Amino acid sequence: MMLIAGGIFTSQTNKAGLKFSNEGVEMTFAVNYVANFLLSVLLLRSVENGQGDGKGKGCRIVFLSSTTHDPKWGSNAFAIKKEGHKVLFPEEGVEVLANGSWQEEGSEGDRFGAALRRYGRAKLCGVLWM
Repeated sequence: MMLIAGGIFTSQTNKAGLKFSNEGVEMTFAVNYVANFLLSVLLLRSVENGQGDGKGKGCRIVFLSSTTHDPKWGSNAFAIKKEGHKVLFPEEGVEVLANGSWQEEGSEGDRFGAALRRYGRAKLCGVLWM
């Protein structure tokens, strides 16, 4: 099983451009990190029981991520306009990414750049989890 779910979500109705799930989780974080994490946890029982190929040989879960978290990566340069944009992970922890309460300096008026930085941070959470 290969996990690479990804998406960037923005909203015109929210001042910061954030879009939320019905459960209150910021959608870019929900799809790029939470969905992959949850599916992996749910699949672990099958992997442990060797049910992957029907012959008792098990299976693998392969998690792919992105270079979007790296502010030095060339294609990310347009989203890094201020020094604060290089902050990869907030001191407050992962919860502020999930509930959308953490916004780095200068994200207002920069909806797509801010959304791309959120995407990169969610993918970084996946790298750290792996």
